[in-house]
Amino acid sequence: MKCISLTIFAALSLTGGLASAQQQLGDHGTFAIGVDRIFGYTSYTESYDNTSTTGARTSYEHTTSNFALLGRAQSLTVAQVPRLSFDVFLGPGISLGGSIMYDHYSSSSKTAGIESPNKPSVGLWLFSPRVGFAHMFTPQIGIWPRAGVMYTHLSSDSSYTDINGAQLTANTSAGALFYTMDVNLVITPVPHVGFTVGPTLDYLLSMSQSSTPPDTTPQTNQKEHALGIQAGFLGWF
Repeated sequence: MKCISLTIFAALSLTGGLASAQQQLGDHGTFAIGVDRIFGYTSYTESYDNTSTTGARTSYEHTTSNFALLGRAQSLTVAQVPRLSFDVFLGPGISLGGSIMYDHYSSSSKTAGIESPNKPSVGLWLFSPRVGFAHMFTPQIGIWPRAGVMYTHLSSDSSYTDINGAQLTANTSAGALFYTMDVNLVITPVPHVGFTVGPTLDYLLSMSQSSTPPDTTPQTNQKEHALGIQAGFLGWF
């Protein structure tokens, strides 16, 4: 009887292990955690209008395209900054989750061995809730489109010297809301671990900005969008 009990226990343990190994991304109750946009190519376009103190109006537009690996916000668009992601599958293939990110950097410079008093400091955080649908064609290959909104907030502080030699501080705060979407190909070379790669879109919906001292040439009619192909990493259980 003791031998039979041990045999049944071993069989149940083996069955449970096989069931766990066969779990696929998108199964009900699956929880996924990863890092999005670790590496990729992005084309970013920005345009806006400026009105000077004399009333003259000028339009500005530029497009930047580049590759990035573990990009930082000070040199790239926010579309290329890696972010931590969490997703839970509430039904067969249906996911609810989001991504978060915080970045902070500062800089200093020296002229003729003398350190400049101007030491700009910038902080950026991002929050992006989303919904998605994952479908695995095989245990190794699947597709996972996701869409949602992305809110970013940037604050910047810097010191400078005016024409009278007085030391002043400038502060800028900006918030932006984007529509965001990605269509990921999911590649899982081993169970419960995989890579994502696919096209991404970030489209500016609204933006607000304030500064001290006030900006004398505020930007109006601002438009932004970023198109790219980004890769990430994830695991699930």
